[in-house]
Amino acid sequence: MEIEIPQLRIVPQELWDAVQAELARRSTRCRAAANPVAARRSRHLFSGLLICGCCGKPYVKHSRTSFKCGEARKGACTNYVAISQKRIEARVFGRLREAFLSPESTARFQAAVTAEREKLGAIDIEGEITRLEGARGEARSRLAGIMTSIEQGAPYALFKARTEELDAEITAVEDGLAKARARLSARDSVQVDIAQVYARAVERMEMLLGDPDLVEQAREFLAVLIHRIVLTPDEKAAHGLGAVIEADHCSLLPGGVGDETTAAADRRITSIPC
Repeated sequence: MEIEIPQLRIVPQELWDAVQAELARRSTRCRAAANPVAARRSRHLFSGLLICGCCGKPYVKHSRTSFKCGEARKGACTNYVAISQKRIEARVFGRLREAFLSPESTARFQAAVTAEREKLGAIDIEGEITRLEGARGEARSRLAGIMTSIEQGAPYALFKARTEELDAEITAVEDGLAKARARLSARDSVQVDIAQVYARAVERMEMLLGDPDLVEQAREFLAVLIHRIVLTPDEKAAHGLGAVIEADHCSLLPGGVGDETTAAADRRITSIPC
């Protein structure tokens, strides 16, 4: 049994809602246009996010495993530096990992866990369980009485609606009991290394983002989190290519540095070298 604690979400509710809204918007647009090309799945995780810092045009697949400026392939841009998919994914994920595991993020997670434990400690969970068990017992007793009447010859049709009501009531009470017992277990559980739990959660998030079977969902998530990833030739940078993440949700990237700029749609973004 899991307990939902909004404060402990790695992805804030605001961002989650934005992802869902964007998915719905794109799905509606594709259906309205009846355009199979627009509706097709993305081929790679960073579809539409990699941008050339020289000409402002997208980086496109140069080979099965690498990307290159699309304009340079046409001879219209001087940025001829290609980068492998594995390398750019490793750099971006590495920077995101650093941000999520920064002391600020870990401290916020620990504070949220502590606050939740204190809140659970102030609730009379045992009393709630006792009340729910009593309510379940009463509902079961009434249901048993109806079953006895039916067995003695009373028409089932007379009790059908009431029987369904009691079944639904018992189901709801049992669901409440399960949640209350889970909260009790969480309150009384032994202390754990909160930082380690958080680190495992971040690791799992990275694994899910890298899952090839979830590339479309992962790409949609990143497209909301990240405005774009700008790639510019730089002999001193790794792989001869400087990379800067421009993120809309800088609260997810507390380690971000650099000047804030305004995107074309007047959205505030933060530039984060990776």
